[in-house]
Amino acid sequence: MDKIRILSLDGGGMRGIITARILLEVEKKLGAPLSQHFNLIAGTSTGSLLAAGLAIGMKVQDLIDIYKNDGEVIFPYQSLFNVRRLPLIFEYGLSAPKFSSDGLIATVKKHIGYDDQGNVRYLSNVAPKDGMPRLLITAYDTWSRNAIVFKSWRQDKWYNLDTVVDPVTGQKTHLPLWQACVSSSSAPTFFPSIRVDATLDDGTLHEYSLIDGGVCANNPTACAVAEAIRLLCDPNPNDDRGFEVKEWAAAQSPAEAIQKIKVLSIGTGDVTTKLPWSTVRKWGLVQWGLKIADVLMDAPSDVHDYVSRQIISDPYPVDGIDTQYLRLQLDRPTLERLNRASLSIGIDDARLDSLQVLENVAEAYLTANDLAPQSEGGSPLNYTNLDVVNLFLDKLAR
Repeated sequence: MDKIRILSLDGGGMRGIITARILLEVEKKLGAPLSQHFNLIAGTSTGSLLAAGLAIGMKVQDLIDIYKNDGEVIFPYQSLFNVRRLPLIFEYGLSAPKFSSDGLIATVKKHIGYDDQGNVRYLSNVAPKDGMPRLLITAYDTWSRNAIVFKSWRQDKWYNLDTVVDPVTGQKTHLPLWQACVSSSSAPTFFPSIRVDATLDDGTLHEYSLIDGGVCANNPTACAVAEAIRLLCDPNPNDDRGFEVKEWAAAQSPAEAIQKIKVLSIGTGDVTTKLPWSTVRKWGLVQWGLKIADVLMDAPSDVHDYVSRQIISDPYPVDGIDTQYLRLQLDRPTLERLNRASLSIGIDDARLDSLQVLENVAEAYLTANDLAPQSEGGSPLNYTNLDVVNLFLDKLAR
């Protein structure tokens, strides 16, 4: 294998079913689990759950079923004033998160927390030496005010060493895979932050306070591209930082490395609520507090797409189709055109009828022609979006 093939999956709560529905077509086209076709899978928030599931060999339909069968375990109600929120208010006060983490933790543990023998699955278990792709998951530490980029292959990092303190037994171990995913998914205002204790080199205990990676990289593509360039340019295939023997020859320069990277990046649809000046000009702490998670997670996605596209994208694509970088994202005009009902579906709406609307939108997007290259006259060629995806996948391994 001479290339790093990246699959990057955005955050977006229950709207991740859009991503999963698109991935179902990708899996059908490739004819095998996606872990066999991508050697670096990156995910944020709901994308981290999808990425982890794919990395350990799960089928896409099984991931879709998680949204349908367990979505209301994670997001059990719609209103902030639901009586089931009272225990959170008693514990945290009136400004409590909308949901408890219990349902999220239980769901993630059930589906990716343990291997077939019932052993805890650690982030460090997801590695090429075990026949799996590299896995990258983003989170944010409110204590240090820094982004945390979990990398399954970096065996020298604190989260892949016996430094993480198990909150039940007190034993030191590696970071469980489920805990990385829950940390990445703990969106501000929706869930409490996740505490992870780890022992530093000097023996002192350090407390990490982790929240949704979407506040820094809701679209983790640029993070994955940066890591791919580093992997490709590393001159030592078995160095002391813990990399396994590589599947590729080292690139002689970053420019050469870029030519060896292919990226499929999939979003969950643009944030759908418009915030006009006439409305937000009057907002204070309370109003912004209810919307700030959406705002924080929206803009970084576009920035990461821009950076990745400028670095990776082929400036002179054959037949108008870029075979190095493909971004699948439903923007607001597309959502309005395909199904206006989807605009009102929030990231915490786990009702089955809402999920069906989102699935329908994903299917309609695949049959539309937003991605079709244009003819010399400026009109789109007769390609559906799915045709463009399939053409990209045909050249993925080349």
